[in-house]
Amino acid sequence: KLNLAASLVEIDYDLLSPRIFSIEDAIIHPSYFGDEISLQQGDLDDVFQNTEQILEDTLYIGGQEHFYMETNSFMVIPSNDDKEINIYTGRQNPTDTQEIIAFVLGRNVYHITCHVKRIGGAFSIPLCADVVVPAVKIARPIRLNLDRSVDMSISGHRHPFKIKHKVAFTNEGRFLGFDIQMWNNAGCTLDLSKSIMECAMLHMGNSYKFSNIRIHGHVCKTHLPSNTGLLQNLFQINKTFFFPNFRLPWLWWTEAVLACETIVENIAVYLKCDPFTIRCLNLFKEGDTTHYGQILENWNVPRILDELKESSDFIQRQQNVEEFNQKNKYRKRGVSMIPVKFGIGFEIQHYNQAGAFVHVYKDGSVVISHGGVEIGQGLHTKMIAIVAEVLDCSVDQIRISETATDKIHNTTPTGASTSSDLNGMAVRHACEQIRQRLDTLIIDNNANISWENLDVGTLLNPQIDIGQIEGDFIQGVGLFTMEELIRGDKKFNKWIPSGQLYTCGVDTYKIPSFSDVPIDFRVSLLSNSLNPRAIYSSKGIGEPSILLAASAFVALKQACQVYREQQSLSGYFTLHSPATVERLRMACVDEFTRRVCPDEYETVLSRGSY
Repeated sequence: KLNLAASLVEIDYDLLSPRIFSIEDAIIHPSYFGDEISLQQGDLDDVFQNTEQILEDTLYIGGQEHFYMETNSFMVIPSNDDKEINIYTGRQNPTDTQEIIAFVLGRNVYHITCHVKRIGGAFSIPLCADVVVPAVKIARPIRLNLDRSVDMSISGHRHPFKIKHKVAFTNEGRFLGFDIQMWNNAGCTLDLSKSIMECAMLHMGNSYKFSNIRIHGHVCKTHLPSNTGLLQNLFQINKTFFFPNFRLPWLWWTEAVLACETIVENIAVYLKCDPFTIRCLNLFKEGDTTHYGQILENWNVPRILDELKESSDFIQRQQNVEEFNQKNKYRKRGVSMIPVKFGIGFEIQHYNQAGAFVHVYKDGSVVISHGGVEIGQGLHTKMIAIVAEVLDCSVDQIRISETATDKIHNTTPTGASTSSDLNGMAVRHACEQIRQRLDTLIIDNNANISWENLDVGTLLNPQIDIGQIEGDFIQGVGLFTMEELIRGDKKFNKWIPSGQLYTCGVDTYKIPSFSDVPIDFRVSLLSNSLNPRAIYSSKGIGEPSILLAASAFVALKQACQVYREQQSLSGYFTLHSPATVERLRMACVDEFTRRVCPDEYETVLSRGSY
């Protein structure tokens, strides 16, 4: 009944002029949040004046819907006795929710308690403020669940990007200098858009060393819902069962990595050499310094590439692909291997903290609460393993309580592949204090008190990690090959009202499914690789693997390149992301595509999504 009533409401809007929906609109009608962001190292002007080779190109990378399995849901329970309000939400940032509601109601933060038990996906929008006002007004609990179409229409997405690059390199393919211009579509508010731009700028260059770089970032202000961060689609793959679980935040720099790998491919085509050779030629080495001043320690990327090259029989696969392409006129293949360098942590320094609350009862059972939110990524399982290790107790004696702001205050958002390290360190520190007190008690009283000893194996569960890597890669395939946000645009999508999202449901927006999972899908974890700065030498795996899916995009582009050369079209070409079936077909220029698009270098481009 409520949905029916809502559909009968008519709203009159004032027409804005100019209407700014895309990055191109923001460039034409200068509309930005703040000043240009700049980052520079070396003397780039001198490099371009004296370089051997220079290439330029522009890449558009579309946004992505979060498509969490559980749409936004909130429940608000106001107290009749005082100003206390309890919020049950599906957001992975309880403190942010608490502060938003306190601000809206004009109350102190301590009046608001936010509860999160577990959620089926992440980055839900803060509609709790819309729910809490009527709940307080009528002094009754209110619950809100959005349907998929409304959820997708009003929420923000991953930021669309435009990246214009100019690269200088030697005749052998060694990088000399990058000149990068980046724009992202922030939407109507700043939100995380500046941080996302900064992260993209820091990750430009991926795993490759260069001495000269200049990056300019522009955060575009448009009349769209505020865009935000988005990360991964966790698909747990276990034997013959495939469980689409959820998608969660927070990965911000996929665009920079894809742009960098596209540059490598263009250089390889230009020099008529193997792109993998160029990648290996330009890799960082142990002890090298990045363009943002970090010295690389425990740098294992060259080792990983060597092991993968051997275990995957990469050279033989390349030969097989080449033979296949020679034998088939209309079917082409590509194969690619790319490295990834991923920065773990928040660039907002005070986010890099966590808290934990550990109760030990007289029967030996343990209840813990920490600041992280279980989104299906196995965070609670890892926390239980840490407690079992420190306290030498069975995992059956440990229970995870909810994440709540009255137990753990000032929580950090669950994201950026930091949750296991931050909350794990807090949990371990709390358990070590308890263990020290118990050991002192046992010694002082000469008591024979102990938990049963249990070998919990590898602490941070490798099966959970492998499941996340598999899911990450599959979502990356969706991001780079099929998931496309299409909005009304005067030039490209005239049949859709300007700015309106067309792909706002499962009938028009497609995410990877069972048939998109590779038949032969191998994941291995690097052995004998330690990380002394993290909890039990763990390394963040929640997000980096989505970047590896850029290899799928690159392989598709290679296949198109072979077909184009067969049509006497030499030289590199531009392929925008996502590489949808339509875009790939138009990139394979022939007599049929020319009937639709005379320009041999043009591709079908739904630029309204950028």
